[in-house]
Amino acid sequence: MKHAIRAAAAAAALFTITACGSGGTQNTAGLAVQSPATPPADPSDMGSPSASASPGADGVKKAGEAALAAVEGTVTGLDSDDGVWKVTVVGADGAESKVRVDAMTWKVVGTPSAEADDDAEKAKHKARAEAAKISYSDAAEKVAGEYPDATIEELSLDRDNGTVVWEADVTTADGAKAKVKVNADDGSVVSPSASPESTG
Repeated sequence: MKHAIRAAAAAAALFTITACGSGGTQNTAGLAVQSPATPPADPSDMGSPSASASPGADGVKKAGEAALAAVEGTVTGLDSDDGVWKVTVVGADGAESKVRVDAMTWKVVGTPSAEADDDAEKAKHKARAEAAKISYSDAAEKVAGEYPDATIEELSLDRDNGTVVWEADVTTADGAKAKVKVNADDGSVVSPSASPESTG
């Protein structure tokens, strides 16, 4: 009789342990084994900031490369706006095309659009592009050399007092705005001067 009571008590205890552990993974003995907690996410896997907001020349160079993969020609302008680079490419005939490049994926957004330029405008674009011996990527490196921690917001090919220059608008690490001009013929950094001419 005592043996029967002890057996019943043991069975009841085993049932209670098993029931209490039903929320976890059970082992062969019926005891609950708590599943390990999911480790916190690694911050490095959370994604990186937009490259368009990254210091240095990388964003400019990647945007230009993506645009040239879509449209053949010479990059004469890049403008970062809300996570998208707007790239201007001048073709062999002087016609301008606008290419939008996503600053996270570095893929072209939509279809490149051709500008409705007349012959005089095309000739102007072509002459300016051909006068530039320094490419947009080399100019971006020069700008980054002047402001290593700054973000290049815009880079465009213009004429400044008769000289073809790459003009960059940058934002420094402390939020200050600055302008850098690079001689498009020899790559020298020139002092700030009057606004680029609207013609030529």
